[in-house]
Amino acid sequence: MIEQPQSTVVERTTRIVSDADGDVKDADAFLDKEEQEHLIDEEVMVIKHDPITSSLRKTIRHLHSVGGFTARWRGLGAAMTYGVAHAILVNAFCTIFNPLPLVQAIAYVLSSMILAKLHMTWTHVMVSKPSAKPWFKRMSGDKQVGKALLLPSAVYAIAQILTFALPMLAFAVFTSGDSSSDCQVLGAIGSAVTMLALSVLILLPASVTLTRIEASFLPEDEDTIVPFDRTLNGAKSSAVSLDGEQTSVRAKSLFIEAWRSFDMSSRLRLIKFYVKMVGVQFMIVLVGVHVIMAEFWFLGIERLTILAQAGSAQMRLAAMGVEQD
Repeated sequence: MIEQPQSTVVERTTRIVSDADGDVKDADAFLDKEEQEHLIDEEVMVIKHDPITSSLRKTIRHLHSVGGFTARWRGLGAAMTYGVAHAILVNAFCTIFNPLPLVQAIAYVLSSMILAKLHMTWTHVMVSKPSAKPWFKRMSGDKQVGKALLLPSAVYAIAQILTFALPMLAFAVFTSGDSSSDCQVLGAIGSAVTMLALSVLILLPASVTLTRIEASFLPEDEDTIVPFDRTLNGAKSSAVSLDGEQTSVRAKSLFIEAWRSFDMSSRLRLIKFYVKMVGVQFMIVLVGVHVIMAEFWFLGIERLTILAQAGSAQMRLAAMGVEQD
């Protein structure tokens, strides 16, 4: 989400002159000082490099080169901490006020905004080079940064809610008043199409925008593992330079520029990346199903049934022993 496509500019200059007869030749072929130089021909060649994240294999190899085999789990501690803290906050809000769906949605958005800096730290661990500091000591204490994160965090949380709530609503609309199998299938298809459209049109832009804004606040003494313009075309410096109402106005421009700086080629690359990830996950599930079917064929359904019954009996005996104690 943060990688900027890189290119190399190669410039070559050739001096062109004309002799007394008007013939145009290469200047380096002339040694006569009386010949006058009339033109300089310049040729510019731009070489575009493939992004590191253009393929899954290149991305994994790059992660290994940066942090070894365990680099693919970068940020796991911060991610788990964020997930637990977010769930606790949402449940606390719902317990204090009311567990209605609208209250749950508001609690989800507020929790995301409160934990915005923790989420940013999670992003920093993933996109930066290895640091000797533990992740919990890399959290920013800058209040201006916290204010700049409120808008993208809220938008991302709302996008998550809409992406899961609207497909459920679409399913209910298709199946309302008719419980036949055809309506159930139609509702499932409509729900899937709605979720896919919302994921591409709403959730993906919100996620990209939040991630790029968070990455732009990476400390100056730390480097990203892929090329990235931290200024977001100059919008970042002005977004956190003023206090009060002006900061809110500049934060909006930062939010817009974070998405604009992610060009169309990068957006298509990211969508292809997600398609590849879904394909890999599907293949893993497919292989797992075949492994389970092979076990059924090798052991037989009767043996597996006896094994399951024996395991259930052992669990009941263990539970009885705990109750007696």
